Amino acid sequence: MPVEAPDINVSDANFTPHGEAIRFGLAAVKNVGGNAIESIVAARKQLGRFKIHLPIFAENVDLRLLNKRVLESLIKAGAMDLSAAAPN
Repeated sequence: MPVEAPDINVSDANFTPHGEAIRFGLAAVKNVGGNAIESIVAARKQLGRFKIHLPIFAENVDLRLLNKRVLESLIKAGAMDLSAAAPN
């Protein structure tokens, strides 16, 4: 069974089924804690999906919880690759 990369538009805290694959959970990304994940999921529920622009993401999450280290870890893990995000 394939494992898909984490994605801020789809992933929850834990690994979850996503079609015929398993979606990598955000909690498994180093330096990403529960409070940061809650902020991402809450903003996603309010916006629907994050768009291509990083400033829109930054305006809608609590940046006290998503510091530089968290953002760098999400980028390195591929979770912030908004241009390639699946429309599901």
